[in-house]
This record gives sequence, structure tokens and C-alpha cells, in this order.
Amino acid sequence: KKKKKSNNMNRLAPLRTALQRTQLRRVVPAVRLMSSSGENHSLPWYQRQAPDDYHEFVTPISAEEQHDRDAFFKEIHAMADADPPTPLTPEFMMRYTRMFMKHGDRNAVRTIKLIAKEESIALSDQFLSETEEFLREADKKAYHEGGNW
Repeated sequence: KKKKKSNNMNRLAPLRTALQRTQLRRVVPAVRLMSSSGENHSLPWYQRQAPDDYHEFVTPISAEEQHDRDAFFKEIHAMADADPPTPLTPEFMMRYTRMFMKHGDRNAVRTIKLIAKEESIALSDQFLSETEEFLREADKKAYHEGGNW
């Protein structure tokens, strides 16, 4: 003979579910947020989103700088896509290093300087000292201004 399952388990199921819900409510914290219409909303932690404060820490790029960078990338791609690929020249490296120095991008200046060294591109001593002076000054700036701490 098969034993019948206890009816007590079936009678306790709604109570068990209610207890689980109350425990869940205690475990998952909720945050009161104001919507754009002024209504209060309560959201659990997994639905929260941090406010976007990106604009406070990053300075926007000017239209001139964006244009210069676009021209740089177009020229780089044209040189790489040419058949055979066009080699990098000292004039190209100096022109774009000066452009990045004008816009204060020390990381790009360092990168171009490293590429020139790796590719054995001879840059003038005057230009190298100008670049070193720019990097020294850029490293003195505060971290949020692009300095190197």
C-alpha cells in the first residue's frame, strides 16, 4: 500500500510562501526615488542606477580638436590601406605630435614618441627637447587635469 502524503504540508504552503515573501522584503533593501513627475518610487537594489556624472570629470573635446583627430585617423588609415603601405615619416610624426601637444594630450604624445623610437624614425634634437618639456609640464598638472601622479 502507498502511504498518503500528509495534508499538513499542503495546508502550510500558503503560510510558507507568505513567510518567504516577508523575509525577502527584509533582505532586499529598497530606495525611495523621485521620478521626473515627482512621484515616489521604491526600487530594490538590483534595479537602481547610478546618476550619470561623466560630464563632471571629463572635459569635452572642442570641434577643432575633433576635426584634427579625424584628419589624423583618416591619414593613418590611408597610409595603412595603401598598397604597399606608406611608411611613417619624421614630418608626419612631428606634425601630429605638435597637434596633440596643442590640444594637451600627453598620452598621445608619449605614444607617438614611443612609436617613433620603435620604428627607428629619426626626430630632430630640438623637437625631442620640445616634447620632453611638454611632458614634464604635463606631469606637473593635477591628476584631474591630465597630470601624472
